[in-house]
Amino acid sequence: MSAWRRYFELRIEAKTGLTPGVLFSAAVMMCSAILTFAFCIVAGYLALADRYGPLNAALMLAAGFFLIATLALLGCQTLQRRAKERAQLALAAHQPAPWLDPRLLGIILQANRLDRRVLVALLAIPLVAGAGLHWYGNHRLPGGIPPE
Repeated sequence: MSAWRRYFELRIEAKTGLTPGVLFSAAVMMCSAILTFAFCIVAGYLALADRYGPLNAALMLAAGFFLIATLALLGCQTLQRRAKERAQLALAAHQPAPWLDPRLLGIILQANRLDRRVLVALLAIPLVAGAGLHWYGNHRLPGGIPPE
């Protein structure tokens, strides 16, 4: 069993490049980035508080973060809408074949219970109608006018 686990670990590592060392380094990097950001906020607050007073400095930082959050929200909504539109267009372009529709499968299974002569007659109707429409469509002039 451990051979299978090792095989899958190597497959994942080959595709993603993730190892325990990489994950640990990423965790240390994220902690350091968060602490750096916090110290920058504190330094900015102290600089603004020295110049404008503590209350005004807090309000300025709050307004700045509110602006960033609002812009991020608008960007997120725009990206979500675009992703939905792209997915809907891709789904519309890749519609499955109509004969793979489960409802049609049910109809086919029900039709299988019919007598063969009745089934042939039922299948002949759309074929004759399609041939007639094809013949009628081919015997029209280019402007859509039937020949006289």
